[in-house]
Amino acid sequence: TQTTLDLGANQIGAEGAQHIANALNNNKTLTTLDLRGNQTKDEFDEATVDY
Repeated sequence: TQTTLDLGANQIGAEGAQHIANALNNNKTLTTLDLRGNQTKDEFDEATVDY
């Protein structure tokens, strides 16, 4: 079971971030997600903090 996912510095933008957020809604095992160094918008960053 994967609990950590590092997607840092992958040029993920707003559209990719939305896909990740949608996937997180169904996630039962991931406990750590690293998106540092991407081009995400503040709204996505705030949404994932609550996750």
